[in-house]
Amino acid sequence: MQELQCSKGLLASEWHIQWHGQKMKVKLAAQTLSSSVADALEFCDKQLKKNEFEGSCATVNFIRIVDRLIDILNSQNALARTWLQVSNA
Repeated sequence: MQELQCSKGLLASEWHIQWHGQKMKVKLAAQTLSSSVADALEFCDKQLKKNEFEGSCATVNFIRIVDRLIDILNSQNALARTWLQVSNA
């Protein structure tokens, strides 16, 4: 994926790639499990038809769910938290 990004002029920061020293960083997890990562995986699978990304739709769905949960949990809106409690019941 990094080679593909570089060939298209997109660069991930070094701490995204060398994540071993960043294991407990919530910010890194939130960026890794974001809708833009899901969009990129989906694009590589559906538009570019890259074999490495074939069958990645379950991963894309998982990332989208986690991204929404992170947004809800970070929300200052009480209704968002209420929705989360009701949906888990």
